[in-house]
Amino acid sequence: MKFFLSTITVYDKATSNIELTYAFVFLKAFGNIQGHQMSQDGHKLIGTDAVPAYINFDTLPYSLRNINDMYVLQASIDQWAYDRWSDGSEGRRGITCDFREVTEAEHKWFMTKGLYFYTSPLLDDIGYRIARGTVSRRIRAVAASMLERAETPANTMRHTRMYDYKNARYTALGYKNARSLCTKLGKAIRESIRENDAAICEDFFMAHYDPDIDLHNKLFNHMEEIMSSKGMGLEHEMMYCDHVEENGNHGYVRVNHRLRHYCQHCMQNDDVVVYAHDTDEHMLRDDAYYDDYRDQWLSCQPDSDDYYDSDPDDNRDSTDELMSYSTNVLDHLVFDTSFTSAPFGNFLLGVEFELVTRARMSDAVEDVRSQLGEEYCICKNDGSLPDGGFEIVTAPRALDEHIKRFSKWNVSSDYSAWKNGRCGMHVHIDSRAFTSLTLGKFIILINTEANAEFIRKIAGRHPLMDAQARSYCRTEAQYELTNPSKALKGKNTDRYTMVNIANLKRAEAKRLGVPTYDSGRYNTVELRIYRASLKKERLLAQLEFTHAAVMFCRVASMRDLDGVSFLKWLKTTDNRYPHLADWYGVRRRPTAKNAEPAEVKCEDVVPPLPPADMRHDIAYPFILASGRDARDFIAQHDLHVEYAAIADTNVMYFPYSGEDDSSGIIGDIDVVYTLDDNQWRLQPVGTLANTTTNN
Repeated sequence: MKFFLSTITVYDKATSNIELTYAFVFLKAFGNIQGHQMSQDGHKLIGTDAVPAYINFDTLPYSLRNINDMYVLQASIDQWAYDRWSDGSEGRRGITCDFREVTEAEHKWFMTKGLYFYTSPLLDDIGYRIARGTVSRRIRAVAASMLERAETPANTMRHTRMYDYKNARYTALGYKNARSLCTKLGKAIRESIRENDAAICEDFFMAHYDPDIDLHNKLFNHMEEIMSSKGMGLEHEMMYCDHVEENGNHGYVRVNHRLRHYCQHCMQNDDVVVYAHDTDEHMLRDDAYYDDYRDQWLSCQPDSDDYYDSDPDDNRDSTDELMSYSTNVLDHLVFDTSFTSAPFGNFLLGVEFELVTRARMSDAVEDVRSQLGEEYCICKNDGSLPDGGFEIVTAPRALDEHIKRFSKWNVSSDYSAWKNGRCGMHVHIDSRAFTSLTLGKFIILINTEANAEFIRKIAGRHPLMDAQARSYCRTEAQYELTNPSKALKGKNTDRYTMVNIANLKRAEAKRLGVPTYDSGRYNTVELRIYRASLKKERLLAQLEFTHAAVMFCRVASMRDLDGVSFLKWLKTTDNRYPHLADWYGVRRRPTAKNAEPAEVKCEDVVPPLPPADMRHDIAYPFILASGRDARDFIAQHDLHVEYAAIADTNVMYFPYSGEDDSSGIIGDIDVVYTLDDNQWRLQPVGTLANTTTNN
């Protein structure tokens, strides 16, 4: 739960005398915001005396109700104050509106004395607002429990002598343990300095580390500062959640419109982080909305009554229509049961193919499913795509069936994918196809920087070179790719990586030796590298490459995980992957001659490769909030940025050539954002290429 205060001050411009002060308190919990006007005591708490003679402290202006976004709420308060008290731009009155999160002392007040007046009533109001049976009862039960604890007589509580140590209070045993840890850690730090080895103190600290003890997190910051001053780095870092985690082993959580690093301890704690099914990402539980109707978490409360009027299972009979993003394909289609995926045999694949149609959506869905097969695929909505965008999701099938289905697909001229820059193809590989060794080598093959150009040619994009890829399939930290074991241990659990393991369930992740935060539902390893193409020569080759890459990693040695070795191996597969062989122009059988590569003739051309010294290894977010978030992102990565106005559109772009680029022309490899509805939106590579800017 978080508390926020908004203070509106009305004053005389001539004398600066305060006429009155209105203060509101807002509680954000369970994905909802509820507010009250503050009473006389509440005003005194925040140090204001000019309280109006009469306020209905239990009500809130109608214009400030039912707002679940803090930024919108803040703007609404400003407008409400101006509408109520402003007497014109030249009038005598001035108005200021302050909006902030409460301090630690204020938070304590709201959880004790203020519990009666604000916290419990606000929680109760949130319960009535949600009004979905068990959810509202649960919230009201929390409020009642809080009041009951507050009403417990002091003489019934057990009193224990407490000890103050390093700005915290401890029981006798806790005090003893804290002092002992500090003493021993000090000795380990001194030994690390003598031996010039930071691992000595770091290993000792992590052996005793408890993320729930504030002292431990403070000690890590102190240890890190000392080691840094001695020129020694640590293999762990402090995450945004104020917990310590191994470098690269973090998860991503959406916080205030930005993805933040969170430790695995928080990622696995449902009281802190939950998975939002409508946005396909993790977010803080306090910011999310629990949908009791469908028993899942959402990023916000649905704003349509139709949502509650419909049966969650109604769309089981409507696969001929565009289905919601959260639809599970296995609820409607069955996987191939003619064989079982195995680490040394064949395995199932599932395909997600994104495209855009100019025709009516219902006509496009009917066309796709009638051609590919109603028992083979469904069509789903995807909010990340442009208008007219949707994705084809297939049932798990063997590679041969995928090739057969897509080979016969007569692609309508109304469809596009490659040139809009927002469409990709993701292939889910049954995790039973891997051993831990095979998966480690697969991660290295796909992610290592030495293979970037090789991967880019077949995938059509790469996060080291293309802005589109940076948003949807980031690469792994290169220092983790030295061997399969380290690649597995250091695997990023963010789903927006080239090889996504976030779908794995805990038991399967443990078998494969990769980290997990236990949100997986499908036990698949997802390959997200492909830019979607409607050209059969590239599409079919991409499907075959997915299967071939797994088979190659089963037999390849560590030193052979590169493009040259892959092509040598492909020549030995005796026409197992005909479209991939045609793509690279290698002979299908030992007696055949090499042919002209299909990649040379394919109309979907990969953008020119930028020089190595002009590549950005940065995960550019798809959306940057106007103002502070954009400035923070630029400062964080020390980027050079240019601003322009092109055809009445505000543009922010990052030239690859850096600060020396004074031509005022946007290049086809520059990273470009345009301002839309007060948000900076990432544009496809080359969208505004060769356009002269007006700085």
